[in-house]
Amino acid sequence: MLRGELLKKIRLVLRLNPKDTLRVFDGTGLEYLAQIVSLKPHTGELKIVEKTHPPRESPLETHLGQALPKSQKMDFIIQKAVELGVSEIHPFFSSRTIPHFNLSQAMKKVERWQKISQEASQQSGRITIPTVNPPVEFVELLSLPSQGTLKIILQKGSSHDSLKNFLMTNQNKRGIFFLVGPEGGFAPEEITFALDHGFKPISLGERILRTETVALAFLSILQYELGDMP
Repeated sequence: MLRGELLKKIRLVLRLNPKDTLRVFDGTGLEYLAQIVSLKPHTGELKIVEKTHPPRESPLETHLGQALPKSQKMDFIIQKAVELGVSEIHPFFSSRTIPHFNLSQAMKKVERWQKISQEASQQSGRITIPTVNPPVEFVELLSLPSQGTLKIILQKGSSHDSLKNFLMTNQNKRGIFFLVGPEGGFAPEEITFALDHGFKPISLGERILRTETVALAFLSILQYELGDMP
């Protein structure tokens, strides 16, 4: 049964009619070729013609730990990270993040962020919808990576291992959990705490990148070198 945004898109944006076909996905890795049976102002009906499992997901599992930025930057980060194949997003509060929410506000934001993830998955042809988790404190975030996952905290400066060297020595890795700090960067004690939890500092060079640029640059390079970008 068709309702809501999908029905609106089919009728008003794609301007499809009964007997037309389209591809839909269920967010679990399956895609369906469907034919429109009927369209009404508030409902519609589809008939499944074919079920497929297209190989559109990266073999690289990437988890983005993103410090909450100001204004609507998180919306942009989520949208683009999903397009670039991120597996899961973990927003977090650090000592230098400006926005803080109460539980009710956080749940509303997570609902909005998950909708952005869904729409970005649909737009980019992905067959799974990455989860955007509720925000957590930095200390709690450090315990989330699963065993065997490569843990990275992104830093500026030549004193840390370079991204080029990291990629050369980790060609066989298929799970990466990486942390991106807020506009003001990580506090020194947060970096120390992350290192104590097994995170490795990796440098993206001497230029200072905005927080909304870091994750997207890193994901793009990872997908090219270790993932599914040809």
